[in-house]
Amino acid sequence: EVADGNVYTSLIASLAPPAFGQDAERATANDEFRMTSFDAEIGENLRVGENLALRLFGGIRYANLNEHFQAFYFGGDFDPVDGGRSNFDFGFWGVGPRVGAGGHYPLPWGFNVFGQAGVSILVGEKEAESGFTNPADDSDTAPAAFVHRDFGVQVVPALDMRAGLGWEHSFGDW
Repeated sequence: EVADGNVYTSLIASLAPPAFGQDAERATANDEFRMTSFDAEIGENLRVGENLALRLFGGIRYANLNEHFQAFYFGGDFDPVDGGRSNFDFGFWGVGPRVGAGGHYPLPWGFNVFGQAGVSILVGEKEAESGFTNPADDSDTAPAAFVHRDFGVQVVPALDMRAGLGWEHSFGDW
């Protein structure tokens, strides 16, 4: 649910009549989410003691997020073959400053532990679409309801973190 109270997706499509999807004999859904980001940064490597290596960095991030969600309904109030469908599409792109720090600490036998955290403030555009159709009611596949909302310019904070265990091995003098 978004701040103004509009509900966009669920297996019972929220933009549909209240009973849409409730009398289906079966339903299936799929969700596809994609995030792409590009960072340009500069940093400084620091040594803390003999083993701990830190890196402080700053720069700029571009991010693009897209989600496509579809739910399909069959039987009951819906045609058993063509079924009904509700869908939701969301998109955001933004660009902004990014700062963070990372480091790694060596362990025996070439292993090391590492971690990194960064924060960004992205300024960009967000929009969403939602709709539903029930060919059993209309005898066509045009959406029975469709809503497009352009949220305009948005400011979105973003935090990314990673941690793990690594292994390094030198081959000769390389």
